[in-house]
Amino acid sequence: MKQIGKKFITLIITLFAVSFVTFFLFDQIPSNPALAMLGTNVTEDRLLELEEQMGLNDPFLTRYGNFLKGLFEKEGNVSYTYQIPASELIGERLPITFTLMAFSFLITLAISIPLGMLAGRKKHSKTSGIITVLSQLIMSIPPFFLGILLTILFGLVLNWIQVGNYVSYEENKLEFFTYMILPAVAVSIPKIAMVVKFLRVSILEQMKQDYVITAKGKGLSSFRILTVHVLKNALIPVLTIMGMIVGDLLAGSIVVEQVFNIPGLGRLLVTSIGNRDYPVVSSIIVFIASVVMIAYGIIDILYMIVDPRMRRKETMERN
Repeated sequence: MKQIGKKFITLIITLFAVSFVTFFLFDQIPSNPALAMLGTNVTEDRLLELEEQMGLNDPFLTRYGNFLKGLFEKEGNVSYTYQIPASELIGERLPITFTLMAFSFLITLAISIPLGMLAGRKKHSKTSGIITVLSQLIMSIPPFFLGILLTILFGLVLNWIQVGNYVSYEENKLEFFTYMILPAVAVSIPKIAMVVKFLRVSILEQMKQDYVITAKGKGLSSFRILTVHVLKNALIPVLTIMGMIVGDLLAGSIVVEQVFNIPGLGRLLVTSIGNRDYPVVSSIIVFIASVVMIAYGIIDILYMIVDPRMRRKETMERN
């Protein structure tokens, strides 16, 4: 519990720092949201009045305090462009981005674990070498570029999909989930390579342990030793990178949304940046940071639960 308490305090401090830095940086950008909202109908009196209404003339710390307060209020941090709270805008698009992220995570696990087992089964096998080389190459390819390649291949060459023909969940559930598969693949492929690399190394390390030698001496098959005994221990170190993978999947989903014309958080973020809609941009960045930090925290807690060495360390610290 002591470790969990420390993780929670670290989370709060980190999110506070992210919110402050984000707000400060956008505050330094030389632009006037009130002027952008008035457009060609601007007059000096109307501009001054709107600046006062929006609180743009307040001291920095007052505006930052209002921003922090708005993060926890349903009607806080109203968008300059849409004139509705940022939380409402994020809430409308969040299910789309999270669906893409969830698909990507499932694809990552479904493919990376079998490939990692195959690559780690025999260190110097031809199959292990091919998987390792491919993993190294794929890890360096950004998701948005993979998205472009998949769009060209399946949309323009094979004509299996209509590029940019996004179908919402409300219109057609089956077409919505079908459309999400290709962008999810684009997001997950680099993460698959990452997990395969870490899992292979972990399995090879576990194969040297005494319990594996004992299992072989009892006449157990290599497949049974790998799947029943080695895999569960090999997955423990892999947990340490899962928090990073969740954050990368979220960031990758936001970027890939632009390639596949998906109206999720990514489009909202890009549109808001273009419109200088800083309440929305800042709120999205803080939200993303929160998701990533919470994911890291959950993975750390799971790691302490499944790894007996971490539990013994915490017990020794208490004593």
